Amino acid sequence: MSYDMLLNMARGKVPLHKIQVNGGLTEGRLVIAGRPEKKNATVDRARKGSGYAREYQLQEEEEDEIEELPARGPMRRGKAMAAVEDLTSHGTFSEHPGVVPDDLLRVYDDYPFDHTPDKRLLINEYKDTILSQIEANPVVIVKGATGCGKSTQVPQFILDDARSSQIYCNIVITQPRRIAAKSVAARVCEERGWNVGTLVGYQIGLEKKASDDTRLLYCTAGVLLQQLIGHQSLSMYTHIIIDEVHERENETDFLLIVIKKLMRIKGNRTKLILMSATMNTGKFVDYFSKRVDNLPVEPPVIELQTEPRHLVQEYFLDSLGSIMLINDVAIDEPKITTSLYQLVKLLIQVFPTLDIQESKSKKPFMGSVLIFLPGINEIDAMYNVLRSSSQKRPSANTTAKQRRTVASLYPPFDCEL
Repeated sequence: MSYDMLLNMARGKVPLHKIQVNGGLTEGRLVIAGRPEKKNATVDRARKGSGYAREYQLQEEEEDEIEELPARGPMRRGKAMAAVEDLTSHGTFSEHPGVVPDDLLRVYDDYPFDHTPDKRLLINEYKDTILSQIEANPVVIVKGATGCGKSTQVPQFILDDARSSQIYCNIVITQPRRIAAKSVAARVCEERGWNVGTLVGYQIGLEKKASDDTRLLYCTAGVLLQQLIGHQSLSMYTHIIIDEVHERENETDFLLIVIKKLMRIKGNRTKLILMSATMNTGKFVDYFSKRVDNLPVEPPVIELQTEPRHLVQEYFLDSLGSIMLINDVAIDEPKITTSLYQLVKLLIQVFPTLDIQESKSKKPFMGSVLIFLPGINEIDAMYNVLRSSSQKRPSANTTAKQRRTVASLYPPFDCEL
């Protein structure tokens, strides 16, 4: 016990009586009032259980207003779980300014906004609906097929609308992969003629390319989670967009818990937009539903409806055995083996034969191949396998970064979708 603690006890500033707190958070442990309890992050994580879940559920049903949290210093990653638990018991007040200084709006004049959107993107047909629902609701769910333009266009809708209304906006968009955060930010900048790090930037881990002018920040869920827990408020951003929310990684789940809690803060104005191509919207509707005057209020779901533009034929490995030799695949081992990389190379070589069979023509159509892989290491490995068998090799000066963008995730402006 420290000298200061003893001195405060002697002066009667710190009571010595013991209290027992019931619930999963402390499991009935004895705590001396006024004495900070030592915490073990590993043990605390293991103690989470039904008692804590029940306490959190009851508190959400009963709590109408949130009390202010004491100031907190920078948080280390190892203390993330303890910080999340703190947020589920307390809150803070919103800090959104009522009057925005003119210097925060000058970016609308400093950068060109003369942009013609790509009308071929399905998302543009829903622009007015998306903006009106975001304006009217704290949480909006957008479900649209891959390639409809959600990741790049929805943040631009909000930014352009804020500029036309001359109101302040600061938008953060989370991506499940580091490479996606960088590539989508670069794509938006290419589309608008801006430099990365100006109006549009990104942050992945310790790598950050943004400035005071940045109004669209692409980052990973972990980056935003650290920011919100450290700031204990959503007021840093006017809009939070969680892209590919269906992936449900641990950091994304923690992020949703924190956001839901902080959205209940008195005076909160931050909007939340959840986006995905394959998510179960019912689960997210239930999670973000609330009761007003004892009536359920659910977040709206905007589902982009479209007919397939092309006939999509599905092939499985078992059906290709007649035209190529296929090795056994260990489905229970979640990894890509060398033989699987070679199998993909063989499939690409077989595609012309499949095209001839489908089109009943002797001259196959030479199209493109899009390969989905789980991470940057697998992308590099697959590239090296294909590169070794390609007749056209890139120059020796090609960098690793350039190799990863040989096949872009987005089509160029002058190609047909």
